[in-house]
Amino acid sequence: MDMQNAIDVFEKSEHVGIIIPAHAGLDILASAEVLNRVLLHQGKIVGFPLPLPTLTRFHMSDTPFTALASAQALPKEFVISVDTIQSPVSQLRYEKQEDHIDITLSPKSIPIQEGSISFHPGKTQCDTVIAIGIPDIEPLKASTGLDPDFFAQNPVINIDSSPENTGYGTIHLTETAHAAVSEIVSLVIRDWRPQELTPDISTLLLAGILEHTNAFSAITLQPETFTRAASLLQNGADYEKALALESNGRDITLLQLFGRASVRSKVSRDRHIVWSFLTREDFEKTNRSSRDIPATAAHIKKEFGFAHAIALVWQDPETKKIRADITGTEETRTRIRARAEGENAASLFRLTRTFATFQEAEEYLSPLLGEAL
Repeated sequence: MDMQNAIDVFEKSEHVGIIIPAHAGLDILASAEVLNRVLLHQGKIVGFPLPLPTLTRFHMSDTPFTALASAQALPKEFVISVDTIQSPVSQLRYEKQEDHIDITLSPKSIPIQEGSISFHPGKTQCDTVIAIGIPDIEPLKASTGLDPDFFAQNPVINIDSSPENTGYGTIHLTETAHAAVSEIVSLVIRDWRPQELTPDISTLLLAGILEHTNAFSAITLQPETFTRAASLLQNGADYEKALALESNGRDITLLQLFGRASVRSKVSRDRHIVWSFLTREDFEKTNRSSRDIPATAAHIKKEFGFAHAIALVWQDPETKKIRADITGTEETRTRIRARAEGENAASLFRLTRTFATFQEAEEYLSPLLGEAL
């Protein structure tokens, strides 16, 4: 990661614009909150060029997002325009007084008319852009209403942990070995302003990690995540508070995905196996992704606690291929691992094999689960 280059840019910046996705989860919100606070403490002017996601889903007496709650857009230049066809101007000068500025326009031939003077906002004042949790910035350029040169004129610091990141930007803080963006931000603060890693900020970053990894159950979890979480706890992070924040901030769209999986669930005749299915459309309609599979599997397992095994069969929204994850007792997972290739993480086993249809997946899994049980 370009850590030192990023720190150098942070130090030199005066106006910093932070951009996050419209449907940002807790991981990205916590990262934005922490960077916002630290930059403000360094005397930087911080703004959000794009609208922020709603924070009302975090039902807590004291909002943890104090900086985001009071965030504003970056200031823009104020442009004074004179219609020189209607009112020709021969000279312009200004005098800066202690409490005001006088701008003087000298007419060329005829008196200057008030109606020939207009005002409008100019260019956004920004010398650094921080993009957090945005895999590809190109769609934003066409849809945000920002000045077309906004991204070209300013260095862009790309902070993301997604393997789908396109590598845009001037400086890259992108590392898939770190499961959450909050991990990367914690490393930035550690190397730049370690004194800012207070218990409050450490708790926020830990909550972001918990949300992104589904409380350390994500199949993509790496050892580095546990190391970073342990470091945050050493800095005074409150695990119970972080867990409560992760729970309270669970996006309604994730609950909608749970609901779709529950509706498409069925129980085997012997009640030993629960089958649950998610289509590509389910992910698109709820604006969720495949990283929510572990949380969905955990929800189904909790809902059907009597089952010996849960088979969550889902269509990858990117590749459109059918994948299968199995969860259940440790004994069941051990037997499945002995019979099929796949990845194991916490209480979830993901088959390496993919399928063309849901029926093909079910026909393959049925005897496999039958033997394992």
